[in-house]
Amino acid sequence: MDEEISALLSRANLARVRGNLAEAQTICQSALELCPTSADSHSLLGDLFAAQEKHDEALHCYSVAAELKPQNAALAEKRDKAIQARHLRLLTNQQQAQRLAVPEVTPTAVPRKNASRHPLPRWLMVTLVAIGGLVVLLLGVWLGTTLAHRDDLVPTKLPATVGRKD
Repeated sequence: MDEEISALLSRANLARVRGNLAEAQTICQSALELCPTSADSHSLLGDLFAAQEKHDEALHCYSVAAELKPQNAALAEKRDKAIQARHLRLLTNQQQAQRLAVPEVTPTAVPRKNASRHPLPRWLMVTLVAIGGLVVLLLGVWLGTTLAHRDDLVPTKLPATVGRKD
C-alpha cells in the first residue's frame, strides 16, 4: 500500500508542477482515502491549498501531518507558516473592513452656487445694504440742511436778470 500511496503522490506532485492544482488535489484526496494516516499526503494537500491561498485548509492539513509525524520539523515549520499566513490574511481583511466602514474625510472646499457674486452670508449682505442706505439718507439730509442755511451759495440774482440793470 505504501508503494501505491507513493505512486499517487508522485502523480499529484507532477500535476502540481504542471500547474494543474485541481487534478493534484483530486489525486491527493484519493491517496488519503486509501491511507488517512499518510502524513505525506496531508502535507502535499496542504501545499496545494497554500498555493491557492486557502490558508485555513492548508493549516488543517499541516496540523494533521504534524500530529502524525511530530518529530518532522519541516511539517511543524509548514504549519507555523500557515498560521502566520492566516493571521496576516485576517489582519488584512480587518484593515480593509475598517477602511470601508470609516472612510477618511479630507477637508475640501465645498463649491457654492454664485460664490463669486455673494461671498458673504446673506444676513450680512442685507445688514450692510441697510446701513449703506441709512448713511446715504442721513448724508442727503445733512447736506440739504447745511446748504439751505448758507447765503453765499444762494444767488441773489436770478440767471435771467444777470447783466440787466434795473
